[in-house]
Amino acid sequence: MSSDEGSDLNGPAEVAAGGRSRSRARRRVRAAVGAAAVLLVVGAVVLLGVDRSRPAPPMTDVARAAGAIRLTYPNRRLPPPVMSFPLPGPSPVDVEFGDVYPGESGPVARFALAVHGGGWERVELAAGEQTDVLGVRVRVLHVYDGRSAKDDAADVVVEAVP
Repeated sequence: MSSDEGSDLNGPAEVAAGGRSRSRARRRVRAAVGAAAVLLVVGAVVLLGVDRSRPAPPMTDVARAAGAIRLTYPNRRLPPPVMSFPLPGPSPVDVEFGDVYPGESGPVARFALAVHGGGWERVELAAGEQTDVLGVRVRVLHVYDGRSAKDDAADVVVEAVP
């Protein structure tokens, strides 16, 4: 075998080997880019999906002893929950929690009351405030403004006006 014949046999093999190394390098680059893209997407999902909520602390013993109930509205995709207070008289009082917003002296709870079957009367009170509406006295003991609307809460006492 002459050296020319050997170079003909070795030439394409060397080119093929060089092509394979370039092909491997391209695959490695593609794999690295793909892995980086996956990490970027997973990182974005983790950052956006983190629940940064801060639920209200448990109701205090003082609020419980006063007969308070905790008004919340955890799932804003559904109609607000309605709590019914049985009071002396023929009809209970229904209370529907709205939301919490920042007031001058702290968070203010917004909710509505109705004598069963009647129209709704809106009420906005901060912690420590009270009002008489529809023949009942409403006192707000605590208002919690969570980081998201689902974490807002108010501890409310509803009683017959003396």
